[in-house]
Amino acid sequence: PMFGKLKTLLLNEWFTAIDLVCIFRHSPVLEMLTLHLGNTKVYHVYIKMVLFH
Repeated sequence: PMFGKLKTLLLNEWFTAIDLVCIFRHSPVLEMLTLHLGNTKVYHVYIKMVLFH
């Protein structure tokens, strides 16, 4: 499914790289991804999509 309105996403440590690829492909307006890895590590990833023609 497409997540056309998803701008912010929070994920815990239960994901794989393939999951992230799928999320990126189906979330065209995603701006911020927050990853919680373990009890203390939090990463904020700001997304800038670039389209090449």
